[in-house]
Amino acid sequence: MDKVLERKIKSIIRNENGLGNERIGSAQIHDKLTAAGVEASASETGEFLLQMEKERLITVVPQVDKEAKEKYGEYLITWVSRNF
Repeated sequence: MDKVLERKIKSIIRNENGLGNERIGSAQIHDKLTAAGVEASASETGEFLLQMEKERLITVVPQVDKEAKEKYGEYLITWVSRNF
């Protein structure tokens, strides 16, 4: 895993989500990475989120509805651990 990209994604999640139940989508995270000049594909962003879920740092919900995918991206973070 690219540690720099991982740190940036975690920073975005902390800043946007805090450590609670606010929701943030993978598309929003990817947009913020792009705006900050970080080169990462949407699939890389999704892979990092899935890895963080495996580590029980976050909970994600895959988006299957077309409208939800357009709004949030492939995944929606619904919970962030206090250990994040």
